Amino acid sequence: MGTRKSHVVLEPPNAKRRHKLHLACEEMDFTWCTEEVKAFEEMWLEGLAFESIAKQLERDPDEVLILLIDRARRNKFIVKRQNGLLGWMA
Repeated sequence: MGTRKSHVVLEPPNAKRRHKLHLACEEMDFTWCTEEVKAFEEMWLEGLAFESIAKQLERDPDEVLILLIDRARRNKFIVKRQNGLLGWMA
């Protein structure tokens, strides 16, 4: 017997109703455990470049950028830095 894939579509409270859906970046992993978030925040505050943070966390840089956006929107540990995403590496 073949296996049938089932997709669960979650609808955020502020989502618009759509007839046909496209899930952007479906192949990426935007889930983070608490320890990873804490490590990200510490490295960000230390001034590491986001690409260095991605390497240390063994994550795609785009996934780290999404976490950065999430933390900034929630006003969590994200401060403006002189060299922005590049941190002290620039």
